[in-house]
Amino acid sequence: MQIPNDIVSIEKIYSTGLNQTFYVATTESGLKSIINSKLDMITNGWFKEINLLKVEDKILFLVKQLDDLYNYLTYPEFKPLSQTPFRGAYSFKQGFAVVKGANDKYNFISTNGEILSPKKWFEYVDDFIKSGFATVKLDDNNWNFISSKGDIVFPNNKFVDVYDAYFEFAIVLLDDGNMALVNLLKRTIYQKFRYIDTFHNPIWNNKNIVSSFATLENNHKLYYRISPNEEPLLSCDMDIISYGSFKNGLGFIKVKNSQNKYNIIDINGNLLLKGWYNNIYLYNKDEAIGDYIGYIFNGGKKYYIRKYGEMTKRLM
Repeated sequence: MQIPNDIVSIEKIYSTGLNQTFYVATTESGLKSIINSKLDMITNGWFKEINLLKVEDKILFLVKQLDDLYNYLTYPEFKPLSQTPFRGAYSFKQGFAVVKGANDKYNFISTNGEILSPKKWFEYVDDFIKSGFATVKLDDNNWNFISSKGDIVFPNNKFVDVYDAYFEFAIVLLDDGNMALVNLLKRTIYQKFRYIDTFHNPIWNNKNIVSSFATLENNHKLYYRISPNEEPLLSCDMDIISYGSFKNGLGFIKVKNSQNKYNIIDINGNLLLKGWYNNIYLYNKDEAIGDYIGYIFNGGKKYYIRKYGEMTKRLM
């Protein structure tokens, strides 16, 4: 089918590199269709939006139909991926895309057009992470995780909320107000804590996550090192009442003890300095000069701190 005469723009959207190039043709009214280099219409009908999606070894086109519903077109057939269009559709992550159904609930669709959980749609979902799991909200105050096979990871547990998920680890809020760390691959819930710091911008060292945990007995913060496929490891069990944040990959953190003095802990939970000080300034990664990671004022003098724990009065 030849394109109509009211086309106002033609833009390349995909090329196979084998003399096959496809374009999006747009009419004066803003309607769009995909055409080939011979100006033949490839798609069956017109759309309000067309976007190219590259999903691993597949090519798909996310389209917004004239009725404001969404679907995906397969390549090279240019046929609808799903027989039923959606009220919302998004990009693919780890082989699945989030879709919003007619009931305003959410699910996932695979690149083969299969709905991951056809019998159960969810109040809210997050994208899949690399380990093959996604966060789902089953109903009010009831969160959980779903695997790439479509089963709920903790079917006998109810989580009030869920937080950061990295690789196979995630943080959950329990109905008693405490928090726990869970291993999604092992489907294990570790011991309860009063508080667990979220994994925002976690520090990685040989695939270790470092986060902070507060015990149930008190509010002191403890640092744990978490390794994929291993149990969480206690890195530091000192009496620490507050902590800073890791500085953009330097691998050090400022901590405060019950005497309101400061020190530095490395990613393995070791104290860097021999003494505790009234204050410490840690550089950001961009501020660090060579081995120097920060400074302190002590006795009216400024001392620069090296990452080995040594201090000098000036930068060398």
